[in-house]
Amino acid sequence: MESGGPVLETGTGTGRFFPDALGKGADIHGIDISPAMLDILKRRLPETEHHRFNGCISRRIIFRLAGLDFQ
Repeated sequence: MESGGPVLETGTGTGRFFPDALGKGADIHGIDISPAMLDILKRRLPETEHHRFNGCISRRIIFRLAGLDFQ
């Protein structure tokens, strides 16, 4: 898996792909609107990697994280 740069996974959920991509060296970051799903992902990853994902309910924040600036 080669990304050529940082990866933003929207709808990360419980981390179906996230841990595998991280384990293969991807600079992956994720967002999801469900705190309960992200709690499951937190249990699957070391605490040192918890900075890589966040709960998010705003499309504007999603676009900002993706490097897009919509007004």
